[in-house]
This record gives sequence, C-alpha cells and structure tokens, in this order.
Amino acid sequence: MKRIQLLLLSVISAVTMYGQMPSDGYYRVQNEMTERYIAIRDNRGSVNMSTTTADFGALQTVLGFERVVSDPASIIYFKRMTSGYDIQAQGASSWEMIGYELRIYDNEDGTYSAYATSHGMTQYLNDAVPTWMMDDDEKIYGSVGTNDERSRDWFIKPVKNAEGFYFGINPEITTSDGYYKSFYADFPFSFASQGMNAYYVTKVDAERGYAVIKEITGSVPKATPVIVKCSSNNPANNKLNLLSTNGTAPSGNQLQGVFFCFPDKGTHTNVVTYNASTMRVLGKAADGSLAYVKQTGLKYVPANTAYLKVASSAPAELKVMTETQYNQMLAEEVTITAKSYTREYGEANPTFDFDVKGASLKGEPSVTCVANEKSPVGKYTIKVAKGSVTNGYAKLVDGTLTITPAELTVTVADAYRDKGAENPEFVLTYEGFKNGENESVLTVKPTASTTATKDSPSGVYDITVSGGQATNYTFKYVGGKLTVSNIDVAVKSLAIEGTFDVYDIYGKKILSGATSLTGLRKGVYVVNGRKVIVQ
Repeated sequence: MKRIQLLLLSVISAVTMYGQMPSDGYYRVQNEMTERYIAIRDNRGSVNMSTTTADFGALQTVLGFERVVSDPASIIYFKRMTSGYDIQAQGASSWEMIGYELRIYDNEDGTYSAYATSHGMTQYLNDAVPTWMMDDDEKIYGSVGTNDERSRDWFIKPVKNAEGFYFGINPEITTSDGYYKSFYADFPFSFASQGMNAYYVTKVDAERGYAVIKEITGSVPKATPVIVKCSSNNPANNKLNLLSTNGTAPSGNQLQGVFFCFPDKGTHTNVVTYNASTMRVLGKAADGSLAYVKQTGLKYVPANTAYLKVASSAPAELKVMTETQYNQMLAEEVTITAKSYTREYGEANPTFDFDVKGASLKGEPSVTCVANEKSPVGKYTIKVAKGSVTNGYAKLVDGTLTITPAELTVTVADAYRDKGAENPEFVLTYEGFKNGENESVLTVKPTASTTATKDSPSGVYDITVSGGQATNYTFKYVGGKLTVSNIDVAVKSLAIEGTFDVYDIYGKKILSGATSLTGLRKGVYVVNGRKVIVQ
C-alpha cells in the first residue's frame, strides 16, 4: 500500500523547521502559504521526470490543526539515507516505490522546498492555491501539485506533546462508562495522557451476542487495530507518544484495520466497502453500551478504523465485554426454557412455567403468549424474557402453545313419515360452540341424510350426519331414526300385548312402557312404527 503517498511524501519530506535537516522521526508537513497540512489518502502515484508530469492525487491538503490532530494520515516518518530521505507513511516507503532518495532544500527562513531531481529535471512540490472565488468551505481541502512557486514552501513540524504539535485521539463514541474510538495507525504508540487504554478483540461469541476484548499493556504496535478508551472528549487530554521502536502485535486479534477511505477519486479511489451482513463496526447497542453493530446507511468503512468480520448469521449487536467479565458471565450462565402446552380452542391459557439448567437462577423470568381464548387453531410462541433475572448470561428458549380444534357434537332428531310421502326436513342441533359462537362460523354446515326414499317400505331407517367443516372445530355426529308408517288406525284403545312406547309425529316420546292409549288427547301418534289416531 505504498505509492504516491511515499513519492509525494518523500518529495516533501526532508527538513526540520528550525534550519537543520530533520532527524529520523514523525512530522507533520504544513504549507506556508495555504496553511494546509498534507494527509495521505491513497497509496498510488507516480513522478515522470522526462515528461515533467506527476500524479499526486493521493495527497490531500487539509486546513486547520483541529482536522489533523487525530488523523494518522497526517503523520509522516522521515528516515535519513545517504543524501536524502526515505519518506514512510501509511505503510508505504518512497525508496521502495521510486528507487531513489528524495531531497529537501533549506530556505533558511524556517521553511523548506521539497523536490526530486533526475536527468537534469527537477519537480518541486506545492499546494493548490485557493482562488478568490472560493468560499471558506472550499478552501478547507486542497491537492498537491508541482512547480507553482507561490506555494512550494513548507514547514516540517515534529510531532511532540506541545500545543499545535501533538497527536491526540478525538473519541467518536460516548457511553455511560467512557469515551471510545476505533483506531488503526501505521505507527507504534503509547499513551502520554493518563486514563487511557487500548483493547483488541480476542473472541466473537455470536451465539450469546458478545465481542470479548483484552487490554494491551505497554505500547501498541504499528498497524494494530484497537479500541482506544479516552480520558475525555477533548484530544488535548488524549495524547499519544509516537514511538520509533515497534513491538510485537498481539495474537488472535479479530479486528480488521482499514487505512483509507477515499471514494469517488478516479484512479485514487481507495475504499473498503461495508457489508452489513458480514461486518460490524464500533458503535452503541440499543441499551447505550459499547458494541460492534450493524450500521445503517454506512457505505464504506471509515479510514483509520477497524471492523469485525462476522458470519452472516451473527446478531446485529455484539456487546463489548472484557475477558474477565466474559468468564464470570459463563460461570453464571443459565438456560431458561419455556414449557410447551396444548389446549383446545376456546379454553383459557394454562399457567405458563419454565425449566432452568446451569447455574442457580437469580431473579424471575417472564413467560408470556399472545394467544387468548379467541385465538384460532394453530401454534403460538410462548415467549420467555429475562424479567428480573440478574445472571450474567441467560440463554432463553421459547416454548410452543398448540391450540387444537374443539369438539362440536351435531345431533339429528328422529323423524316420522307415511309410506309414500317425501322425507321430512331433518332437524340438527349443536352442542359445544365456544366464545358464544353458532353455526354461522362453520365453513361448511353438516347435512343429514337417509337411505329411505319415497318408495321405501314401512320400517325404521338410519338418519346419518356428515360433511361439516370448520377452522376451529372437529365434528362428532349423533345419528337418528326415520320411521316410515303404512297404517293409519283410528282408535280409542289399542290392543297390544305387553308394553310399548308412544311418540308424537315429531319423534318426541310421550309415554314409556304404556299398555294402552287411555288418557291421551285426540291426535296422531306413533306406536311401534304405526301411525294411530286417537279420537
């Protein structure tokens, strides 16, 4: 990742602002005329001495110390060589890129001119000069070019813990327990300010929804993506010491660092596209705590930050937790499983209960279900929530409420007719409707039928019921009898051996175990399948 930045940087690098050539170390380079600082936004570029052309599109100039105080792209490492410098920044080296040393000329007024010479051709580095037509916002950012004498003088300022020279972290996330920033720089560092810490991610527990972090003790090696906890929201209170000696990067760091985010710049476009399915960036969880989150509306991963690479099945939030907190949580882990139940449609829900496995349960979970007496047949989630449980981690397993159809009994009444007559309309009665419902809720109403026809001989025939359909009911059918009579007898008394039952013509029993018709009102009755008339 090294190109134009080194080229250009190397071209611009090589002097200190106090009249002596810079020693090895970290510097910021500021244009005398425009007062902008150089920042590296890409790692590609070129210088062609024979055609006197140069591509410095990777170098942006930025107005205002407040805009570069926390930007690693503005930090340039000068490394002295035989007669010039190797300029190193953002992982690039001008010597490796272009194969020769870059020169700097001391203007003896505190400024320097940066240039490269080859085959008698010299290219000086300059900043783009703002025009009178630009408004203030347009003057903030510029670009590097060559050979404009008006803006080719530069200050080379060493980075040190003094006003206007320091590097300080500007936190971007504030939670109840501090100020944080995702940070990725190509220089090793330690903390100059008190109350600062650096962490890296050792484990992603997607099942439980946590990103486990561990503190880096001592210095942070170069190109190590970290979370920096700051002492305040002011960069002046979050200063770093930039180190020349690099340490060993911690093993197992799950963070992926990104140096550049330079979109829509043609050949210098340099971005890492954000994938919401497989990436999480530092932010805040719904409860306000520090977390790696799925960021809505983010197109590219910001420069000099880091992201977590996760499986597509990972939750939207991965709360940040130290290793100590994580191990304590595992020791207190419980699994709370809602029990499953089955009931009929129209019944009240049972009292929902749960099972617990693991550590001792601290507190009481809540177990609920949206289903009620009027909920149709189907399966419903019995939701278990943490409630007042205070265990470090509670794995919650939902149950299922299965609502089955209620039983609806359909009965057909006995019926009677004369031989040769049409069958009567059979009467159905229902028992078992729920919630005050009636046959109007049936998808298909049941019907009654018999094998007897108009020409059937006298006798007793079965009446059967079938064909009912309903969402919330199953059907139980109770059949009846159709009596077909062929003799009408007008009697005042009836001589029949033994006892007999007497029915009206609608099938209702009038007498049981009768021995005569004495006492009956005038009318038509049925006795032993025969219609008789009492006069």
